[in-house]
Amino acid sequence: WDALVDLAAYPTWNPFTVAVRGGLRVGSPVDLFVSFDGRRPLRQREWVNRVEAGRVLCWGTRMGPAWALTANRWQWVEPLGADRCRYRTTDRFSGWLVPLVFAFYGPAMERAFTAMARALAREVERRGGDACWSGCWAGSGGSRSPGCAGLCGSGSRLGGFMPWLPLRLCSA
Repeated sequence: WDALVDLAAYPTWNPFTVAVRGGLRVGSPVDLFVSFDGRRPLRQREWVNRVEAGRVLCWGTRMGPAWALTANRWQWVEPLGADRCRYRTTDRFSGWLVPLVFAFYGPAMERAFTAMARALAREVERRGGDACWSGCWAGSGGSRSPGCAGLCGSGSRLGGFMPWLPLRLCSA
């Protein structure tokens, strides 16, 4: 959790959200600078929707009215025992522009979310924790990565469900 909410440190470890301006107060804007496949970062203004210390972080945005496109990035840290937890993330989309988002950005988002989850595991290890990465993709076709062992929900091209990457992060 500490690595996830340390927004100032994102430039040092996060290959997808390479910088963040703003805080984690519900209702406040946060500017995310996102880089797909190492390209020049793009500023994306989102709003903090939910923060449950140690457990849930959610921010989201709209493109036009809610019926056009709404996206919410959910990130969870789930306790699995005294010194273990699991990180999960998903981007939930709704609105009539969802098929276009999937068509243009689906594969790039899959790569970006996977890279971010792996980088988060490395950052947790750097901070003295023990991180075991286990990722899968349940995106536009509902396909599952090998070794997923049923951890992913099924995706739907029009259903607005994007990556669900479980990542076990174990603190020392």
